[in-house]
Amino acid sequence: MTAAASTSNRVLSIGLVRRFFPAAQTIHDIVSRNVLGDVLSFSCYEGRVFRWPVQSASYFRDNGVLRDIGVHALDLLTWWWGLPEEVAYEDDAMGGVEVNCRIRLKFPQGFRGEVCLSRDNPLPNFYRIQFEKGWLQWDIDETNRLQMGFVDSGYFQDVQLRRADGNAASPADDFRQAFVRQLQNVVSAVRGAETLAVPAEEGLRSLKVIEQCYAHRTLMEMPWLGAQEAMRARQLKDGLER
Repeated sequence: MTAAASTSNRVLSIGLVRRFFPAAQTIHDIVSRNVLGDVLSFSCYEGRVFRWPVQSASYFRDNGVLRDIGVHALDLLTWWWGLPEEVAYEDDAMGGVEVNCRIRLKFPQGFRGEVCLSRDNPLPNFYRIQFEKGWLQWDIDETNRLQMGFVDSGYFQDVQLRRADGNAASPADDFRQAFVRQLQNVVSAVRGAETLAVPAEEGLRSLKVIEQCYAHRTLMEMPWLGAQEAMRARQLKDGLER
């Protein structure tokens, strides 16, 4: 699709709507401008008991939590910092799709962090980045709010983001407005009035990381399994006796 769009001189965008969250854009600005110094580490947690009203079990045949939620999480990380140079991945897939997974990443800038995702476990659902001079924390349900603190400070800021276009009375875009803004960007890009925010080439980066994860997957430690269950889990993971 990327090649076809290029050869035909057409606009191709990827629906990674989190790029339009004011919180994600603000984190991008803080990182790219080195406002809080170099990044030291990060941690990302996303997980809830899955309650999406699917119509059949087909959704779960090939679509594990990494492809579902992970593509959005990894897109933000590669947008902020580029492609990682080291990827370590583990999940609980035993002949089927994963419900829980953990990704450990090292970026070329020298820092490390982890991403934990779940479909059956309520995780904290925030991203936290530790910098030399402070920290940022973003609740993934808040498109226009951030928490920020400084090293050795006894206080932190709970920041409500607002637009800088003169309409400071209203908070910045919420979840629904971010989808609208995404569509507006594509239309404007087709008309030549705006640069495409998420071109297809950008979307391919998170897919490359996902492919790395699946190519080197290991079985997540599950201490609640007995010895026989753990052995069977390893057999299923390796595709034996399905």
